[in-house]
Amino acid sequence: QHISNELFYRANSFQKDFQKTLNLSPRPFAYPSHHFSLQEETLPFSEKSFDLILSGLQLHWINNLPHLLKKIHLCLKEKGVFLGALWGGNTLHELR
Repeated sequence: QHISNELFYRANSFQKDFQKTLNLSPRPFAYPSHHFSLQEETLPFSEKSFDLILSGLQLHWINNLPHLLKKIHLCLKEKGVFLGALWGGNTLHELR
């Protein structure tokens, strides 16, 4: 809940009306968005489909993150925004 609230707070700081939002998080958000839980690096959406893409604590499961980030970029409309939160720093000791 905290992560989704933080993502919404940051999205609202753009003072932009996002018409079409994609949520790539494990669970749906209270924020109006299309929910798609990532299982792999592919996105079944056409280019320039969304003006806001959110991801809360899901990207650390992806094997090829640079490839997925390119796909996310392609799915964004011109001047679209991607906001993501992922584990980092000393939080993933078991992967070392």
